Amino acid sequence: MDPEAPGPSGERRPGDGGTFLRRAPGGELAQVYALYILVFIAFRPSTVVDFLRETWRRSNATRHADVRIGPRIASFGSVVALVYCTYKIAAALTVSFGMGAISDHNQRCSSLLSSPCVFSVTCPAVAVLLLASSLTLPAVVRPIRQALRRRWETRSLLALTPLWEELASAMPEIVLTAAGFGDDPLSQDADFLLHRRVIEINDGLLTLRSYRSLTVQRAALRSFGGTAQGPVKAISGGTLTTALLSWLTADPAAAGQITGGSRIGEAAVTRIEERVRALREMDDVDGGGVILTETSSVLALVRGLIRDRTYSDAHGARLYAAAADLSRQRAAAFDVHGECADATFEAALRSAKLAGDDALGANVLGFWTTSAYNTGRSQDAEAMATAGLAAIRGGTTPRVEAMLAMRRGHARAHLDDARRWADFDRAETLLAEADGHDDPSWVYWFGLPDIAAARASSHRDLGQPGPVTEQFAQVHGMFEPAFVRDRALYLTRQADAEFEAGHIDKACSTADQALDLTEEISFGRTTAPLLDLADRLRSCAVPAARDFHDRAHTVLAA
Repeated sequence: MDPEAPGPSGERRPGDGGTFLRRAPGGELAQVYALYILVFIAFRPSTVVDFLRETWRRSNATRHADVRIGPRIASFGSVVALVYCTYKIAAALTVSFGMGAISDHNQRCSSLLSSPCVFSVTCPAVAVLLLASSLTLPAVVRPIRQALRRRWETRSLLALTPLWEELASAMPEIVLTAAGFGDDPLSQDADFLLHRRVIEINDGLLTLRSYRSLTVQRAALRSFGGTAQGPVKAISGGTLTTALLSWLTADPAAAGQITGGSRIGEAAVTRIEERVRALREMDDVDGGGVILTETSSVLALVRGLIRDRTYSDAHGARLYAAAADLSRQRAAAFDVHGECADATFEAALRSAKLAGDDALGANVLGFWTTSAYNTGRSQDAEAMATAGLAAIRGGTTPRVEAMLAMRRGHARAHLDDARRWADFDRAETLLAEADGHDDPSWVYWFGLPDIAAARASSHRDLGQPGPVTEQFAQVHGMFEPAFVRDRALYLTRQADAEFEAGHIDKACSTADQALDLTEEISFGRTTAPLLDLADRLRSCAVPAARDFHDRAHTVLAA
């Protein structure tokens, strides 16, 4: 109880602060006593402020939340104590000098939350309670948190045991030296054992790295995409890349539909389509491992939305179209690594069919054609391009049909089929009629540079380096700077043609330009040709050839 708090009758009790200040002997020394009390009270805030500073500094210095809670509560208690000290000083000034700083200090308390009791009684009581709690809570909370953490460590250790046993049986050398622990993790140091198991498993995975193929990685991605229980689980389960997180949180309306609720609306579908377009443009620049990671992440999300949410027929068709284009992008990324991802292309075709978009399906066939002839399946490539042309003839825009005609011409070039030139001519004729048509968004990239590049590549396959060097030089100038991947690819082919024609200095200069672009991207199709060219240039007596050889092996062989 505050010494100055009024008694039950509203009178000041003998011995309380107010009576003490007022009752000097004979009333003559009241102000002297009041000044004494004021000086005594004035020292309290400095102590409280020092304590507040120290507890706040300690709370920011500790890494453990269960320890931090104590100093934080003590800091809040110190603030309440400062309020109490401020009130006491103001009351003492009022009594000793009649300053009128507090007019109700002599009134009866009607409630602990009303003035003056809220300051004279409640504040010190709360301050003492908080300060006492700050000393006891850490002692209670920390053991509880340690027990919960130990339970998590034990469960994690038991969950990793089957994988560890498989790796340890195949590679005993990954097992670290025994530390005297038993086999029962429940009775041992689970934290130490868990860290030990993780290190041993990582050592095993590093050993297996040279045996892991892109086929296995693709199968893992496909398996993950088919087992996620909804988009939120897919995100939290490991498909959420930094880029996907940024994209998802940039539009609150779309993010709300994608991460929660049961129905997908216009905001989410539009946002997904924007992401698909952005990934296509990323492919124009990079065309390598980055696009594979990002398309796999978004594709898993879209598949979860299609499977687990409700939507209108129109929105469903657009979601299936997005899934088709994402699958096509992912399959094309595997083509960069020398694989024809047939299963992924088939999934893209099914999605395009469910979307009711034959032109999109033909686009999938066009990229499948490229992947097939790049992996030595030229007959399959020619058949797929022909099937795509038959499916869309007269039912789509001239640009789309021209793109497929060019694809078939390229496939026939790999078969040494003279009809390729007719396909290239047909593509140019159709492209001349393309203006004014409402083309699909995914065919924006196709134009005269692509047909010119296909013609130049066909001349190269026929062993005609003379016209090829000029054609590839023209092709490089036709591509916009944003198409880094294509410029690097055709510069590489131009350098190879210049070497075959005996123009060593030109070949080195062109190859240096291709290497500059290759350094900027993760596109892998130029790596092997540039290294092969570097090895062939090594035997040349030209200084530039030796310089390029050393630089290429330094940059690309790392």
